[in-house]
Formats: sequence, C-alpha cells, structure tokens
Amino acid sequence: MKPFESDLLRFLRKTKSRPGMYFGTPSAERISLVIQGWILYRLEGKDEVRHDHLAEVFQQFHDFVAGELGGKNDLGWPSSISRVAASPEQQCTLFFELLEAFVDLHRGDVAGCSNKGEKG
Repeated sequence: MKPFESDLLRFLRKTKSRPGMYFGTPSAERISLVIQGWILYRLEGKDEVRHDHLAEVFQQFHDFVAGELGGKNDLGWPSSISRVAASPEQQCTLFFELLEAFVDLHRGDVAGCSNKGEKG
C-alpha cells in the first residue's frame, strides 16, 4: 500500500482542536462529507493516483471501523459510528479515536503519521 496522504491526515488532526469551525455541528456524517470533498478536489485536480489511493485508504478505514465497533460491513463508517455514539460530539470524538487507532495499526504504511512536531 502507498503511504496515506499526510496532507489529509494533518488537516484532519488540525480539525480536532476546533471541529465546529470546520464541520459546523461536528458529526461523523459531516466529517465524511469533508473527506469526500477532499477526494473530489483531488479528482478534479486530475490527480487520479492520489484520488484512487485516498479512496482505497478510506475503504480500509471503513472495514477497520466495522471491525472495531462490531457492526455490519455494509454500513458506511459514518453510520457505524452514529450507531454507537448518540450525540454529534460523541461521534466526532469517536471518529478521531478510531482514526488514530487506524493510523497506529498502519504506521508503516502511513506517511506523516506522527503527532510529534506537527504544527496545526
């Protein structure tokens, strides 16, 4: 697997400190929409390699979330998170916990995955 796009990971980590500023009412669905917008931006920029890789990474994230939360694999990861976290704030918190666990699991495949020394 190619390294995870570090610019997206840095952006997502930056949103963690002020999720309302980036997502409005932070929820798993809104975070997903921002990620989808990011992927669309890459596609529109004719950067198909990055787009394909981002889609691949988030398919793996989807499978990871389903496994961690014991949900059905046919639900999207936002739905899986929403099923176990009632409030939008809890969904946001759970998303970031799952994202970091996913990054830790794939540390060898993830570029820019260290929290140390990142500016945000």
